Amino acid sequence: MALEAGYEAGPENRGYLQQVHVSDSEEKAEKNARQFLWMQGEFTGLAHPVWSAPSGYFSPEHRRQFVEFAVGRAESPRGRPTFEKQVADGRVIYGTPDTVIPKLRHVLEETRPSIYGLWGNDGSVSNEDARTCIRLLGQEVMPAMREIGKELGLKDPFEANAPVHLRYSTDLKQMPQAAE
Repeated sequence: MALEAGYEAGPENRGYLQQVHVSDSEEKAEKNARQFLWMQGEFTGLAHPVWSAPSGYFSPEHRRQFVEFAVGRAESPRGRPTFEKQVADGRVIYGTPDTVIPKLRHVLEETRPSIYGLWGNDGSVSNEDARTCIRLLGQEVMPAMREIGKELGLKDPFEANAPVHLRYSTDLKQMPQAAE
């Protein structure tokens, strides 16, 4: 439908959320990154299945699995992967800025999102460690990611003038409308 209207989706239409904990030592970063596991998989059962897994986000079979999990008829289709498995898969990233930035570069190169949200803290991370993570993300990691994004030609939706609604689009051909 979008292509028929003259619009081809690009990076400005993709976002990515990544669990990342940054610290001044690898050991402290790993300890705090393990806190991402504290509520793993439990939110799915708290929301109405239509909200947590709307049509189009999954295949019909995958959506059915989530609905059955949400009403207590089945195990979570996501399973309960270990922390080590999530690190190996790239679902959780932790370390010092020097070790985290190359991992984030890899994700940027492979997924090419224009919006990349970093989920820095969860669970029982101390206030001091949470503040350290936020400081390092803001002072070292995010500036490096901006430079990598420029190098890869990634633009955020505002830089790309990506429409949020057809009414606000400036680059689409007009389509006939039966009614306003």
